Parts: sequence; structure tokens; C-alpha cells
Amino acid sequence: MKTLFYFFFFLILFACNRNANDSENPIVEIPKFSSQKKTKTSKSQYSFETINGEKGWGYQIYKEGNLQINQMHIPAVQGLRGFDSKEKAAIVASYIIKQIEKGIFPPTITKNTLDSLKVL
Repeated sequence: MKTLFYFFFFLILFACNRNANDSENPIVEIPKFSSQKKTKTSKSQYSFETINGEKGWGYQIYKEGNLQINQMHIPAVQGLRGFDSKEKAAIVASYIIKQIEKGIFPPTITKNTLDSLKVL
């Protein structure tokens, strides 16, 4: 019976232990981007291209030249509008690539993160 008590105690302890990286309002560093049509870092197998679509700017992410993500509207925001500028689309594409490189797939982004990146 005592063992069962300790088991539940540690289960609750670990379930309640929240990592600071899991906060809903992360501090996000705004990535730098290049004004070139395609951008690829020297150590990354990922690149992106910004696209001016019918409803604004979007981006496509490639892995070794193969299209992986086609994002023509602002993620995490209601509606199907694109970004206001090429630069804002590039900032989000860079952020998404960083997530993929960390092993997060599918990558996610919240409205709070978009605000932190100053793209909304």
C-alpha cells in the first residue's frame, strides 16, 4: 500500500513539473533573413522561398530541394489571408525551419509566437 502511495506521489510530482520552455508566451528571437529568393543556411538541409500569392505573402519550405510545406496563409490565425510583406513571411519560415531542425514535426506556431516575432 505504501508503494502505491509513493508511485502516485511521484506520478503527480512529475506531471505537475512544468518546463520553462513550455510556456505559452515564449521569448522568441527574430531570425535574420536574406533578401534572396531562396534562403539556405550552410549547415541546414532546409531552405525556404517566399511567394506573393493572391491574398498576400506566403512561403514554401524545402528539404534538399523537395517541397515539404506550402504555407500561403498566416498559420494560427483565422481566415485565409497572407502576410503583409515578404519579410514577415521569411521570418516565420525561418522560425518553422528551426522547429523542424529541433525535431518538431509537424511544426506548430501560436498567435502569441507570431506576436513575439512582430509579424501580425
